[in-house]
Order: sequence, then C-alpha cells, then structure tokens
Amino acid sequence: MLLIDQRSYRFIFAHVLLTGLFFTPSLAANTYPYQVPGDYSTLSEAVAASGANQVTLRIVDQTTVTANLIVPSNVSLIFNSPGKLYINSGVLLTINGSVQADSYQIFDGPGSVSGKFITPTIYPEWFF
Repeated sequence: MLLIDQRSYRFIFAHVLLTGLFFTPSLAANTYPYQVPGDYSTLSEAVAASGANQVTLRIVDQTTVTANLIVPSNVSLIFNSPGKLYINSGVLLTINGSVQADSYQIFDGPGSVSGKFITPTIYPEWFF
C-alpha cells in the first residue's frame, strides 16, 4: 500500500493545480499536431490559443468558420480527408501560414479565402 504524507500530498496537489492553470488554456510549441475538431472544437479557438507559438493544426473533419479569421504565419494547417473548412457567407478567412493537403476540396461554403499560403503547390481542387 502506497502512503503519501500530508506534505507530499500538498506539493503534488499544488503542482497539478498550477500546471492546469498555466498550461491548459494555450497551445505550447508542439511536436505533434493538435486536431480540429478534437483537441479544439473550432479553428478560431485553436488559433487564439496558439498565441505566438509555432503550432500545427490537423483539420480532420468539416469545421465551420463563422467569423473573419486570420491564421498567422506561426500556425501550420494540415488537412486529412475528409477535413475541410466551411466558410460562412460574408466571412473572410486569411491564411498566412503553411498549408498541406492533397488535391481534394479543403475550402467550402460561400465565404472567401485569401492570404499568403506557405506551400509548394496550391491545387485548384482545394477550392472546388
């Protein structure tokens, strides 16, 4: 049977509490992609949490962009089929980061997409 004295228990509790308070809300520079939806329910939530950290977001299913959004250069987007972004009417999605996807539709909806994509190839299929 494992016994933990009261002092050790307080230290462990404080460590867990502080770790949760200071590190849960934001994305740390990551070595693996965060999934959207999954780790974050929306792209705007994941971008806001990234701050200035270099992060990779993996789009694994249709995700709706409901308000104007700028994806900064420190955020990389990787699309895995059937992952795509549905952009609502009147919404502008600006992507200034890296985009990686095969030649299938990754942008859908009546909204607009612009930006300075960092990618070796932009496929027309991404938009149709």
